[in-house]
Amino acid sequence: MDYKEYALEDGRPIDLNRLRIGFIPEEEYLIIHRNSIILCADVLIECCGGFLLLERRNAPALRELWPVGGRLQKGTSSEEGIMQVAKQESGLDLEDLALLNVSRTYFREAPFPHNKGTDTFNLMYVAKGRGRYR
Repeated sequence: MDYKEYALEDGRPIDLNRLRIGFIPEEEYLIIHRNSIILCADVLIECCGGFLLLERRNAPALRELWPVGGRLQKGTSSEEGIMQVAKQESGLDLEDLALLNVSRTYFREAPFPHNKGTDTFNLMYVAKGRGRYR
C-alpha cells in the first residue's frame, strides 16, 4: 500500500517536534473521544515463530487479544509512534516495518462513560520483532 506523510510549510520541511503536545489531559480527551474519530496504529509483530497478540487491558475490546498499538500523538510520525509503543508494550525493536492497510473500527464500548462508543481509523503495520520479548 502506498502511503506518505508530509511535514511541509510553504513547501519546506518542518520540524515535527514543534507540533508535539504529548498526551492530552483525560478530561479534555474524554470530549475528543466522544466527538471524534481517533487515529491509531497497530502492528503485527513477527516473533517467536508467530505473530504477537496481547490481551487488552482497557475498553474497548477489554481482555481481547489484539496487535500491539494504540492512538497516535500529534507531531509524531506513525512509524515513530508505533515503534515507541512496540518497545513500551513488548520490549521489542521493530525491523522491516511496512504498512499493510488501513481500517476503521467501531465499538459500542468506550473507555469513558459517555455512551457514544469508540470510532477509530487505524494504520495497520507488519514488522519483525528483534530483542527480548517481555
